Amino acid sequence: MNTELTTRISRRTWIKNSIIGLGFPLTIGSQTFAQLDEIALKIGIVTDAHYADKGTVGNRHYQDSVLKMDATVDVFNEHQLDFAVFMGDLIDGHVSAEADLKNMSIIEAPFSRFKGDRHYVLGNHDLLKLEKDQFIEHCGAKKPYYSFDQQEYHFVILDACFNPDNSDYKAGNFNWTESYVSKEELAWLEADLQQTSYPTVVFVHQRLDDENSHYGVKNAPVVRDILQQSQVVMAVLQGHNHIWDYRAISGIHYFSLLALVEGAGLENNAYSTLSLHKDRHIVLHGEGANSPFRHLISVDPISHRLTSWTEIKSETISPYIV
Repeated sequence: MNTELTTRISRRTWIKNSIIGLGFPLTIGSQTFAQLDEIALKIGIVTDAHYADKGTVGNRHYQDSVLKMDATVDVFNEHQLDFAVFMGDLIDGHVSAEADLKNMSIIEAPFSRFKGDRHYVLGNHDLLKLEKDQFIEHCGAKKPYYSFDQQEYHFVILDACFNPDNSDYKAGNFNWTESYVSKEELAWLEADLQQTSYPTVVFVHQRLDDENSHYGVKNAPVVRDILQQSQVVMAVLQGHNHIWDYRAISGIHYFSLLALVEGAGLENNAYSTLSLHKDRHIVLHGEGANSPFRHLISVDPISHRLTSWTEIKSETISPYIV
């Protein structure tokens, strides 16, 4: 196992230390935003809708997720994003398989309006009454885990919905605080990353950067070791925790994104866009309740490992001005 150098920066610290506005060029090494190469891909990301036909509990406004998803897809289509990823917990679950399939249809209606490919990550709430095959068949997802290439980038959809004995999460047969990537999937992941030289982005529901919390994948150190040894993984996008968080571990950047379900109305919407540039820089931009933010990530052109990152925060920033 590699020795891990971990950096954790809270959202409050990010905002405090960020550059406000665009009145002067943001530099990273010898580059500025204006000097970044052409965008190769634009990706929409949304997580944790938890749609259910029930009243608000705490800060979870379950029924508002339909309105928020509809507005999110409007933005994704307006900017002609190449594909969109939903990162788990499409529904809240708990009632019955029949009710959950109905709720999936309701929240899928706005998401299916996206004019591009859609990818799905399995979340624990999706499987409280359903089996993985039921979820995949109903929403048209591809597989529980898989990879694909686009514009000389590699993308991995991971499934961390396994029990300690490597059995699938299925119709509530699990403790949500005990999340694992199965041995079979680990072997697949290692082989998959060995076969690509493209810079890689990973999408997963549960956290791979915090195995000691309820929200973390318990065998995350094993997964991280595979990612690190591959020397191609740029970043990991994850949900589940419902908070904005960031950690850098051994040169890989882990971004946790806010949940769609949190907060009432469109003023509390939450989604992100990821721009991948031909010069191997990536820009992550959060909207809505995320508060607008940007992350300019510098990637070594030979090893494809991340070398630095910088943030801009501005209330008026546009996602695609670079």
